[in-house]
Amino acid sequence: WQQVLWMGGEVREPERNLPRAILGGVLVVVLVYLAANWAYLDLLGHAGVAGAKTLAADAVASVYAEPGRRAVALAVAISALGVLNAQLLTGPRLLFALARDKRFFPILGRVHATRGTPVPAIGLLSATAVILLLAAGADGIDRLLTGVVLVDAIFFALTGMASLVLIRRYPHRERPVRMPGFPWVPAAFGLAELGVVVGAWLDPEVRGAAFIGIAWMRSEERRVG
Repeated sequence: WQQVLWMGGEVREPERNLPRAILGGVLVVVLVYLAANWAYLDLLGHAGVAGAKTLAADAVASVYAEPGRRAVALAVAISALGVLNAQLLTGPRLLFALARDKRFFPILGRVHATRGTPVPAIGLLSATAVILLLAAGADGIDRLLTGVVLVDAIFFALTGMASLVLIRRYPHRERPVRMPGFPWVPAAFGLAELGVVVGAWLDPEVRGAAFIGIAWMRSEERRVG
């Protein structure tokens, strides 16, 4: 539901296909998570789940021993590559769109002559990821990933609240997609994400990485402004 919005400008019939993609994607993820957690609890019990460091591998290993653990490790690696693929397909679209709107470096708005892909935007996003990984080190990757939650939550909250501002500022604009429960649904979503932000600040393990994300956001705000 998150990445599909980033490429909304390239989606055919977005008023029909975007809601389908978002609702269908969220439903599939919820069902998979519920099924996986049911399996973990059934195989390991509550205490086993609470104490597991590699939950999926430990659960499968309880039935299929070491070969099962290795198979799950391979499946997790493939899944991680799938997430990386989605990020590399959608993340550069943000940089590309900013450049085309003259709010970022113009070179990032260029595309490959024959393939039509935003090569400079892909290169910048990939280089930034590598730099962050090297700066975090092997022991800091988990903290880095956890710190991202705060930055994500800030923009999620802004997204939810933005719909309330836009409907008030432009009440007569055409809106081909109607949200059931509006305005309570986006308001509840925005407040929930604000709760995540507060929780991240209260967690000392996350606060250091959160400061870096806030500083990055602040520097970009000044440059764009």
